[in-house]
Amino acid sequence: MAKLKVIVADDTYANLLLMQARLEDMDCDTAIAANGKEVFDILETGTFDLIFMDIEMPVMNGIEATRKLKSDDRYKHIPVIGLTAHNLEDFISEYGDAGFDNILEKPCPDSEITEVLDQFRK
Repeated sequence: MAKLKVIVADDTYANLLLMQARLEDMDCDTAIAANGKEVFDILETGTFDLIFMDIEMPVMNGIEATRKLKSDDRYKHIPVIGLTAHNLEDFISEYGDAGFDNILEKPCPDSEITEVLDQFRK
């Protein structure tokens, strides 16, 4: 089974490193970004299978970045999993309208991350 190539975007450096370590323990190759703009910079460097995107970030937040990704023919096929510390019920329609393929509430247990990864492993 090939490793998934994953981008993790989060403006909180500790969260970013923790998620990166968790994903690498789950046999993923990861690249990290501090905001949505950096996600696009990383996408220019190669092919990726999945993006975990924090919702609230400076420069370009997760909602803006996901809308832009889903409107770009080069990237719209890449699943985007939103990460939020907010109660999902309060924001679910806004997140769905942005084009996220799934949303996980932070802190998310390993079992939820594994479930998402299993959906996209080839």
